[in-house]
Amino acid sequence: KLLATLRSTSSSVAAALAADEVTLQALVSDMLDQLPANLELDLVPHALPLSVHHETRRFNKLLACARGHLHSLTLALGGDTVMNEALEELATAVRFNELPAAWPSYPSLKPLSSYLHDLCERVAFFREWATKGPPTAVQLSAFFFPQGFTSEVLQTHARKHGIPVETLTFDFEHLKEPPSVLPEDGVCMHGFFL
Repeated sequence: KLLATLRSTSSSVAAALAADEVTLQALVSDMLDQLPANLELDLVPHALPLSVHHETRRFNKLLACARGHLHSLTLALGGDTVMNEALEELATAVRFNELPAAWPSYPSLKPLSSYLHDLCERVAFFREWATKGPPTAVQLSAFFFPQGFTSEVLQTHARKHGIPVETLTFDFEHLKEPPSVLPEDGVCMHGFFL
């Protein structure tokens, strides 16, 4: 009787693991489909601010890493490569909807599914900037390193007006409507969270 119980238990455990693997493969496939293409800096028709150029490189690094890791996990789940410790950690993160620790990400407390949606929106913002020119209002929350952009804004203003950059600070004005044209001086920003 003990052997029969062990056999039935082991077959039900094997069935549960197989079902989990199929679910995991479906999740990974969906995630790969969601990931946007890298930002093509060679095709930009105009000069990007240096901080924006750095941001696009950071996003390309993140996208390439995520895409590569998920592709490797797909191969391991299909039995085409060995499931190593790093892939096990990735599989666990995907199962529990957590951001993989190995990804060179911007700070985020979002679950993985929400993170991917946010990542797609951020990449779309920079893709539009690269293809259509600077936005009338910059989404500051889209940046990995917003301090780089704000420092560049101060430096640009200082050069334009011949003012020492260390004497400059930001002045804020709440706008009821988003601007329709670029400001002559400074920058309009949105995406602040407290």
